[in-house]
Amino acid sequence: MSRVLLVGIDGASPTMLRRWMEAGELPALAELAEAGCFGALRSTPNMTSPSAWTSMSTGVQPGRHGIFSFFDRIPGTRRFRLSTASARCAEPWWLIASRAGRRVTVLNVPCTWPADAVNGLQVAGWLAPSPRAPGFTHPPELASELGARFGAYPLHSDVQRLVAARRHGAARKRILTNLRRKGQIAAELLARERWDLMAVAFTDTDAAQHYYMHLSDPGHPQHDPALSERVGDVVLEAYREVDGALARLIAVAEPDVVLVASDHGARPAHHGELYLPGLFDALGWQVRRRGLLRRIATSLGRIVPAGLKHRLAAARRDLASELLAGDIAWGRTRAFSLLVGGRADAWLNVAGRDEGGLLPEAEGHRMRQEIREVLLSCRDAATGQQLIEAVIAREELYEGPWIACAPDLLVRWRGGLSPVRGLRCGSTVIDRPEQPPLQTARHAPEGVFIAAGCGIRRGAEIRGASICDVAATVLHLGGLALPGCLDGRVLREMFREPPEVEIDDRALLPERPGTANAVEPQVAERLRRLGYR
Repeated sequence: MSRVLLVGIDGASPTMLRRWMEAGELPALAELAEAGCFGALRSTPNMTSPSAWTSMSTGVQPGRHGIFSFFDRIPGTRRFRLSTASARCAEPWWLIASRAGRRVTVLNVPCTWPADAVNGLQVAGWLAPSPRAPGFTHPPELASELGARFGAYPLHSDVQRLVAARRHGAARKRILTNLRRKGQIAAELLARERWDLMAVAFTDTDAAQHYYMHLSDPGHPQHDPALSERVGDVVLEAYREVDGALARLIAVAEPDVVLVASDHGARPAHHGELYLPGLFDALGWQVRRRGLLRRIATSLGRIVPAGLKHRLAAARRDLASELLAGDIAWGRTRAFSLLVGGRADAWLNVAGRDEGGLLPEAEGHRMRQEIREVLLSCRDAATGQQLIEAVIAREELYEGPWIACAPDLLVRWRGGLSPVRGLRCGSTVIDRPEQPPLQTARHAPEGVFIAAGCGIRRGAEIRGASICDVAATVLHLGGLALPGCLDGRVLREMFREPPEVEIDDRALLPERPGTANAVEPQVAERLRRLGYR
């Protein structure tokens, strides 16, 4: 059994990381990669953080764990729910390890609120309503202890409003301060606690990339040399903070094995997804309700900061649905597209399957084909460049009992696109995006994986690894049998000697721990007592 430290870096891509390591900017990461192995890690098909982090934690794909985005549709209804640990339908590796007597420490991993009752410590990550919310830590008293010792816990940078107001210095400071404080907290907890397996995630790197990649990359289509000179390379500074935190964690903990993994990569934003809801409107597939209150609800959904939106959605069961789809006239809508977690995919509104569905079930296949053909014909209104390379049915991407939570069709955009200035499909032109295009980076399919330590090969390159493989590899390194239901595998190629992997075929996916109706009212009542409602 090895003592394992797993460090998650949100949005880290192999190409970017390798460039900075070779330039000497990230010495701790470079030392690990040189001493061990390095490679790409394939994300989940939709590349959203909630689905990817949950697959990394559970070792199963979204169709089995049931989380696809920040807000997931409740099958058969017109409602959406916030993705939390209460909606997770598979066990993370730290619960399996806890049950086997291993001591674990889990910090900042997204979609882990409410925290699990682990054998050790857990601090929930992004999508928790607040550090004061019940369930933010296990044990519960850890939350007040961290608050007294470090002040307000830095859940997420949430710098959207600062960027929109061009307060770039304040946004930069918040990102770097949050990363530094998380590193300090992790180092202190790691030093004082007895642990066998530990995971700590740094998510603020993703925020830095979303809003400041154009300052970091001179080849970015939106590169702004003047702003770059004034603000600095925020993305590189964020990674330097993580690199320094990693060095401190290794020095304090002296783990047997260190793993570094990211949930997805990053690439320049094209903003094409911002035009899809308007296209669905223009083609009559999606019909909006009229009325001032509905327009106000929709406008709030566009301008409310992400962190506040998540807190409100956790407090009120119906608010996620209002913020996302409050202006859709369900009785007149055959198909719809919503901006959820930076994506705009396609749902059908099927009679007999969905609450208030309009589209006859027999026409579902034809409607899918119509949407696919139209979207594949979309061109950049200015350049005529084809924008979408594939429109894929959910059944082709996912397996498992919870694929009904996913959009019916996933839209895959072409790589290397410049920012889209308008969308043309035949005679239909959409020239106004659903939201202002603030972000300059979007997610990419490949994250990064690094492993170093006892028994790990030196200089090996990892190929074909999936994000589901991380949980399987952590469990194996912890001396534990792998549940037979996992989609992931142990990354055997990273070991000097081929490992003997133990499989427990009796271990099955647990039944769904609860539904949105069963869990969220309890959460709402706790938050009401804390003043969130």
